[in-house]
Amino acid sequence: MMNHRALTNIKKSGLAALFLCVLGGCQSRPDDGVSGSFSLGGFLQTPYEKLEQFAAENGGEVFTAAGTPFKLTSVQSTQNLRFNASSSELTVYIEGDGRAWLTPTMPSNDPSPRSYMMVKHALADSHPAVYLARPCQFQKTESPSCTSNLWTTERFSKVVIESYGLALDQLKLQRGVSRFHLVGYSGGGAVAMALAGQRADVERVVTLAGNVDPQAWIQRHNLSSLGDVVNPLDYAGRLSRIPQRHYVGLKDKVVPPDLAKAFASKIGASCADIVELQASHEDGWGAISETELNRAINCHQPVEF
Repeated sequence: MMNHRALTNIKKSGLAALFLCVLGGCQSRPDDGVSGSFSLGGFLQTPYEKLEQFAAENGGEVFTAAGTPFKLTSVQSTQNLRFNASSSELTVYIEGDGRAWLTPTMPSNDPSPRSYMMVKHALADSHPAVYLARPCQFQKTESPSCTSNLWTTERFSKVVIESYGLALDQLKLQRGVSRFHLVGYSGGGAVAMALAGQRADVERVVTLAGNVDPQAWIQRHNLSSLGDVVNPLDYAGRLSRIPQRHYVGLKDKVVPPDLAKAFASKIGASCADIVELQASHEDGWGAISETELNRAINCHQPVEF
């Protein structure tokens, strides 16, 4: 028998979903990996259960990566060929901010993204690859450590970046790899750049609509401070030498395309590509091929900005 709390949660979820449908028109994007069909069973599934089903249907499995004080939900391919002893580099796809806010002033009670775009990229990669969600996204069970601050004002905080560092350490040990290729979408771009600035085992970074300079982004949108932010600019010396490619959307109003170019100039990047696409912040990124995401970054020519 369904208890009162479970029934209440379902009612709340239903009302929230209805409210968001009114705002967004209940549209799904073809490159998001989210089915446009409706089913009552899917509606009652938790975000974790939906992710688990999506991963299984696309040759993947969900697992948990180390992190403190919370763990990070992760996805990997079930094909053993993706994880073989001859591979020394692991590509890690880092999720964006997800559904952090219900309204401009009301945080979401669950930051899990609706789109599985980054999961799709990880599962389609012909190289060894893993997807890492952001803190408290796709949680299997409720965690007392998951407060809304972690996906709003503290989304780039020291504790968040440290949790990713622990996850990378665990993956490095388990997979027997020595180097990482980080791919970050939206706010995941800031996480990727911060990790690259702190670690000596990150070989290159790719961002998609990446918020690589959170402070400049805050100023651009006249937002209140995010508080405790691990600023990638603090690691300009190391980041200036790391091969990096930033895909920017010419229609992106959330992270304007000029921010990545300005960031590369600020750190004095010696090996950076800025690739412009006809994309908005939400649409267009699923169309990028894995071949393109793994394309070598040419560091032999001087970078001009």
